[in-house]
Amino acid sequence: MKKSLVSIALLCVAPTSIAAIDITDNLTLSGFGSTSWAKSDNETPLLVNHNINDESCFDCDTIFGLQLDFFYKDFKASARS
Repeated sequence: MKKSLVSIALLCVAPTSIAAIDITDNLTLSGFGSTSWAKSDNETPLLVNHNINDESCFDCDTIFGLQLDFFYKDFKASARS
């Protein structure tokens, strides 16, 4: 039991890797994502477009994508897909 709690705690606080591809001096491409497991005690879906109900769901609230960042002096802009 104690080993399980330590393992879970380490997974929760594990350092995240930060990786970006520098396309130019002012333009970078990076990725982002999160995954989750959800289940409710209610048959009615709780969140619109997520379909979280009384069945286990691993992809209801999972998202992965790319981010393009542009930097110029004090101006910063981002686009995600």
